Amino acid sequence: VNRLRKIDCLIEAISLSAENVHLILMTWGLEIQEFKAMAKNLGIAERVHFIDPVPWEEVIFWAASADIG
Repeated sequence: VNRLRKIDCLIEAISLSAENVHLILMTWGLEIQEFKAMAKNLGIAERVHFIDPVPWEEVIFWAASADIG
């Protein structure tokens, strides 16, 4: 995950969305701490989640449980 993928724009959009919207990113990357700080500065740290990637056989379960993908 990095700025080239416009994650910063996605986090900013979450800050403008309804309070019950959460962003979950299954990823790793050097810029995660920067994105966490951005979410904190926008007041949405509790709605932006970074979790470790899961095995391929679990991806469908996670994707199916999301409202938007």
